[in-house]
Amino acid sequence: MEDDLHMCMTHVADDALWWQTMLQSEPWNTSPPFSRLINFRLSMIVPDLLRCWNLGVSRHMLASCLKILLSDQIVFPAPTLPGRLKMASESLLAFARRHRYPLRMKKITKNKLKWKARRYPELASSGYDAFVVGTWLEQTLTPHNHHYPEIATLLWSSNKGISLLYSAGTFLTTGEKQSVKVYGDIFLQTYVTLAGRALNEHKLLFRVIPKLHLMSHIFNWKRSVNPSRYSTWMDEDYLKKIGKTLGLTQQKTAQQRLLQRWLLSIPNHLKRNLG
Repeated sequence: MEDDLHMCMTHVADDALWWQTMLQSEPWNTSPPFSRLINFRLSMIVPDLLRCWNLGVSRHMLASCLKILLSDQIVFPAPTLPGRLKMASESLLAFARRHRYPLRMKKITKNKLKWKARRYPELASSGYDAFVVGTWLEQTLTPHNHHYPEIATLLWSSNKGISLLYSAGTFLTTGEKQSVKVYGDIFLQTYVTLAGRALNEHKLLFRVIPKLHLMSHIFNWKRSVNPSRYSTWMDEDYLKKIGKTLGLTQQKTAQQRLLQRWLLSIPNHLKRNLG
């Protein structure tokens, strides 16, 4: 079974045998505490779209696409790499201003792309910035689609599928689920194809990570509840806020002091929000 390629996570077709193993056995050797909660079921575990896509597969995909485009002089026709990086940065910032996207990233650099020898590129950005870069890159590449048809397909299908999930309501319609599946299948097949080609050519591009496998579950969603509703955007923001408070307290009493300060701030927050 271990040597069966139909069980490989890069087998993204509907007939992959791993679909038949879902929920058939526990995925851990030592049961975590939450698994002992009353009425807990394995089916309650769902992928986090923010972690899987915006902070996961998307950042590997975008960095690989940018590395390819910046290595040529077609999309960004400056004669040197620093010049092309500058052109790309100016184009991205102009795009963000035009669409009023609050972009944190101020410029695209080799460090931002983790562009190094013997390393897969990965965009060092926030989840929201990854969305902006993906949208910008698809639009920027449009006049050059005939030069990079597979990259164009990758960007188009992923932007369409993910945007549909984030813009849809709490419950997906049958049509929305079908559309997400179509876009997702195109993306997964294209990504795996590009990853396989890069591997054969001994190039570190389009890294395949376990989160890519989780995207198969998101794109082939069977539930009615929109998977984007399980994203942890608010949780991430909360961790940043309490992190500042934790930094001001002693380590031994940090948890207690955090709760006390949080409780003290609730009346002010209520007054401001209700006022």
